[in-house]
Amino acid sequence: MQLFRTIIFISFAVLSLIGCSTYQPRPLNTADLTRTLATPDKKQIAQQATLLNHPRISPIYIDFSKPLTPKELSVLAVLVSPDLKALRAKEGVANAQVFDAGLLPDPKLTYTYAKTLQNIPSC
Repeated sequence: MQLFRTIIFISFAVLSLIGCSTYQPRPLNTADLTRTLATPDKKQIAQQATLLNHPRISPIYIDFSKPLTPKELSVLAVLVSPDLKALRAKEGVANAQVFDAGLLPDPKLTYTYAKTLQNIPSC
């Protein structure tokens, strides 16, 4: 019985330490932030315009050597606008939250041990 208690105690101690996590603050990486907020070059914009996946705007090829058409300008505004980039990022976060809400909770393993007392004197 003593061996059983020791094994249970060691198992509990190891499992409780595995679940510990620590927080270590890190400064913002300004290079990543600058790269994310920077306006892409013409080649990247043209590639993004051909890969555009939007219900109201069809993908098109943008040729910067010619004058831009109104449709090309609208696609360019959608791809380059920081406000629209922020809204698309918020939409991505909202989609992730909806996905997370549909997931099952993490499984949990519990164990309870209660030793019954015998020969309890009456009051």
